[in-house]
Amino acid sequence: IVDAATAGLKYCEQALQTSNCSAGVCVLGNLLIGRYLYCGNLGDCRAAWIPLRFRGLTMELDRSEDIIADGGIFWTSRDMKATAAYERRRISKAGGNVTDGRVAGVLEPSRTIGDFDVKMRIPPDVITVTPEVRCVDLLSTGRGDPEGLQDVGKYGAFGLLMSATDGIWDGCGRRAIRRAVNEYRSDLYAAMKAMYKGHGKDEGDGLEKPRKTLQMIGKKMVSLARHAGSLDDCTCQVALVYAPSDCGVVDATAED
Repeated sequence: IVDAATAGLKYCEQALQTSNCSAGVCVLGNLLIGRYLYCGNLGDCRAAWIPLRFRGLTMELDRSEDIIADGGIFWTSRDMKATAAYERRRISKAGGNVTDGRVAGVLEPSRTIGDFDVKMRIPPDVITVTPEVRCVDLLSTGRGDPEGLQDVGKYGAFGLLMSATDGIWDGCGRRAIRRAVNEYRSDLYAAMKAMYKGHGKDEGDGLEKPRKTLQMIGKKMVSLARHAGSLDDCTCQVALVYAPSDCGVVDATAED
């Protein structure tokens, strides 16, 4: 998976290079295979896995109960920018330098596709197209106490995958995520019930309201970031993910 992600991004880099375009872009890609969520990150966007409580179709959360599981929010990526100590070390080893928090004094993201006007002036791989890839086990990560794991064993694992640009994270962190998600906790729990009932069925009826709930959570994150003073691009995408308790990794060797 890591090799495939790297090869794909290198292909995009080469294709862009033939267009005589000097623009650059960050990439945040998520891949769900069975119970595992992979996140490949190139740049300063960031993703979070937010495990949710679910107790079946007949149970409800207590009125004051946090819908986010006790294990808390897990970052599935970290920022690849010149101000990060781990990136400064990598840049230095590649023969580059960081000035005023920017690669060669120009670019803040330290891993991008494009930006050839900057890359042509510095050693190769200082601004790299090699992503960092992280993996999350949806059935265990962030589940916290034994009761949470028991619920996962019965009903499977629900969670939110939140992917957002750096403008969101300039003004928001875990506390803002918790606030935005819990503001729509009732609608979100109803969305989980709808997805649970519809799992394995080839039908999309009843999912329009859950989609709107996810959109509202994303809009709330944008609002919180703006209120906190963020002036950068603020884009937030929220997906509701479900992994059945008996799901595993897809067998790539199985015959069609």
